[in-house]
Amino acid sequence: NRQLVYEMPSHMEGGPDGAQCDADGFLWAAISGAGRVIRISPAGVVDKIVELPVKSPTSCTFGGQDLDTLYITTRGPDGGGL
Repeated sequence: NRQLVYEMPSHMEGGPDGAQCDADGFLWAAISGAGRVIRISPAGVVDKIVELPVKSPTSCTFGGQDLDTLYITTRGPDGGGL
């Protein structure tokens, strides 16, 4: 049963790349070209923005003992691990 959760506004810089759901049902999406990761609520509302010191995040995931650490990957030319 596919359904649209979020449609990125045309005025928003960059484009979606990798994404991950957290334990609370929020979708975290890397916005490559905009230097940010956004959190989208189950209702489809962006409720958190993580600004990054690089322009091109590619994906994100959770880790750590309690799965409460957000890990973000990036790509060049300004890429490298965060």
